[in-house]
Amino acid sequence: LIGLFAFVCIFFGRDLLQLWATPEAAEGAYRALSLLALGSLLNAAMTSGYILCVVTDNLRFVTLVNVVVIGAYVPLLVILISLFGIEGAALTWVLLNVYYVATFVVLVQRNIVHETLGVWALGTVAPYFMLAIVFLGGYLVAQSSTGRVQHWAVYFGSVLLYIGLGFNLLASSTKDSIIQSVRRISATLRKSH
Repeated sequence: LIGLFAFVCIFFGRDLLQLWATPEAAEGAYRALSLLALGSLLNAAMTSGYILCVVTDNLRFVTLVNVVVIGAYVPLLVILISLFGIEGAALTWVLLNVYYVATFVVLVQRNIVHETLGVWALGTVAPYFMLAIVFLGGYLVAQSSTGRVQHWAVYFGSVLLYIGLGFNLLASSTKDSIIQSVRRISATLRKSH
């Protein structure tokens, strides 16, 4: 689900911002939105590792990774803002989260989960990042269409395709849990009417 929202912001951010901002404001902010969404997606990829550190009382990994980066983050933020403005701040967020994935996730995978980063990436993250091609394709198709209605139809189709393909990538137990939840909600809604 996080990938869905992130990829919508990354690929369709300009049109999304134009829903409530002027075209000029959307033009000035969509690149920063794309970068912030990418950084947040990377951050989400390490969240389960953080939770594992907390529940296994391995907070030393969290502390170590943050102590190492603190001295570089602020100067990098200042430099990139002075060079690129708001996009520089957003790029710093992306770079921070690339660092977290490259260090923190490696530590968690090696010392707590006892599997390599490659196993984690191929089984957990890569399939959903590869689904970004759905949004890239939608973006390219939308750019060749002329009207806003066609753009939004392509975007909506991209979202549905991503949801369908992403759902099929889930573990069977997760799919069953989602289906049961939808059935319970549906039954509750029917009873209330």
